[in-house]
Amino acid sequence: MTLLRLLILRSLRSRPLRTLLSGFGIVLGVATILAISITNQTALESVTRLFKDTSGKANLVVSSADAEAGGFSENVLQRLRAVPGLAAAVPTVHVQTILAEEAGQAEIGLNFFGASAGGPILKDRIWLWASYGVQDLFSYTIYNYPDRTLFNNYNLKLDARPIAGNQFEALFTTSSKEKFGANSSTSKPEGDHQTGRYHLGNPIFKLQDEQRVGNDFLVSLKFTTNKTGAVTRPMIDEDVSDPVTYDIGNGRYVPFTSAYGRSWDWSSDRRTKKDLQLTATLYKDSLLGKLSRYRVIYNETNRN
Repeated sequence: MTLLRLLILRSLRSRPLRTLLSGFGIVLGVATILAISITNQTALESVTRLFKDTSGKANLVVSSADAEAGGFSENVLQRLRAVPGLAAAVPTVHVQTILAEEAGQAEIGLNFFGASAGGPILKDRIWLWASYGVQDLFSYTIYNYPDRTLFNNYNLKLDARPIAGNQFEALFTTSSKEKFGANSSTSKPEGDHQTGRYHLGNPIFKLQDEQRVGNDFLVSLKFTTNKTGAVTRPMIDEDVSDPVTYDIGNGRYVPFTSAYGRSWDWSSDRRTKKDLQLTATLYKDSLLGKLSRYRVIYNETNRN
């Protein structure tokens, strides 16, 4: 041991600069690690203090002894607020969810597909275009029930120039949206099944014809019809054959009675819009040599 100490001391004395730099590096490394640890601890305490100052601190927390109960009814909250000396009673809801970056393919998914085609059918006379697209978005609600949405889009367009100065266009487009798990809530965690009123969705049909007379006069006629609507039914009882309500306090469904608000029902709406527009446009050169435009428009809209 004595010989080893002599060799170490001799090496340190013979290279004082290296010894000094090595010692300084060790001290600097320890100080850096300590500073990072103190900084992290201070930041954590600051965030914790911020949330405590914002939301306050409860002196008493009341929770259910039954883990499967799912919470309390509103009557319990009213009884607590009636306790003498109680400053405030605030209900809280605890739910579990997932972060997008932590979700696997089975938890959040997006599939889409699309195709389009088109071109001239009769050279310089008739053109036809068509396209189709579908999207499938899948995830989970905060109540851990499936939340899935299907989108379908169809488009068909026909352009024609049957005679000189005439341009005709027919357009059919429709988009459908089918959602599973819509309107999910504590009283209806499974949500609703929402569909369009029509199999292909909400169709829009447009006919437009333009006729040019000479170089100065243009007549345009356009007709558009749009039909929209949706049907909403409970996911677990789409026929609404067994109306029930959800007992939040006990975490279960119970038969519907007048003592409870009805937790589900079905709804349906339909909207139709028709537009007819006739436009006549005249182009004339003014006295100053500038082109002037005179337009007369007749428009009629029906909604029901």
